[in-house]
Amino acid sequence: METIVVIMFGWPMVMAALLIAIVGMLKHSCRFLIAASILSLPFSLYLMGGAGMVWKVSLFMPISFLLACYLSQKEKHAVAWLLILIDGIMLMALALSVMTQNHV
Repeated sequence: METIVVIMFGWPMVMAALLIAIVGMLKHSCRFLIAASILSLPFSLYLMGGAGMVWKVSLFMPISFLLACYLSQKEKHAVAWLLILIDGIMLMALALSVMTQNHV
């Protein structure tokens, strides 16, 4: 049971959502971007319990995937890619902060 929770709310699902979004952008398919948005939702909702700026930007990931879908349909691929890039940078910053925190 614990393994399922780790997969749903942990880094495997986050990385899968980001990879699916990238595939969706490469194939110009909104289905992949919508799937990535749905897959990233549990992790984002989990982060809403965090302190500081984490909870304020936690819903950016699923919303930005949906916005990237909309923008790619409107032929604004560069802006859609920029949203995916911002998601990746935010995830790397979050991963770095998790890895460098002190465990007591």
